[in-house]
Amino acid sequence: MPRWFLRRLLPLLLGAHALVHGLACEEGGDGGGPAGAAGAPINVDDLRYEGGVTDEAAQSMLGVSARQDASRVPVPQVPTEGAILPATAAPTFSWNASSARAPRLPSWLGPERAAHAHGTPFTGVAYLLTFQTAKNPALVRVATSKTSYTPDEAAWNDLKAAGEPISLSILVARMENNLIVPGGGPYASGSATTFSIAP
Repeated sequence: MPRWFLRRLLPLLLGAHALVHGLACEEGGDGGGPAGAAGAPINVDDLRYEGGVTDEAAQSMLGVSARQDASRVPVPQVPTEGAILPATAAPTFSWNASSARAPRLPSWLGPERAAHAHGTPFTGVAYLLTFQTAKNPALVRVATSKTSYTPDEAAWNDLKAAGEPISLSILVARMENNLIVPGGGPYASGSATTFSIAP
């Protein structure tokens, strides 16, 4: 390949790389590694996982500030605001599919691949559900690619034992190989759905 061609191509490639990562930062996600503000790993030990979402993907979602955009965040269908759920059996919480869309880019312009991820890296839309109360901001947390969640016995017991109104918030991001793609979030609605469980 002629040297003059490489000299012209290199600035274009560097510019495209900077543009892609600049878009990721502008959208609220840096597409980078799972580190908090101080560079420490994000603690996801309490998360429950479904639908192939990995702990690395969850760390990527929690490692950057979410953009407040209700139009891109799914709305819970169950429960509805102010609902009182019976304690007899765990319900199936559900929400509409996210409209979080990311531009399709050539793979060489996408997020850098995780070099040492264990398990199968997650690609797709990930939802992070947080059930919280005034006393416990992380009562139950779930990372899933599904649009519904039925608590297992342990999670349902935790929710029933709360003894106060519970708020459900959903964070969403479009991922590729455990990393948020440029323009893929994470997005949050800025408000939560509050419900109670009957004694």
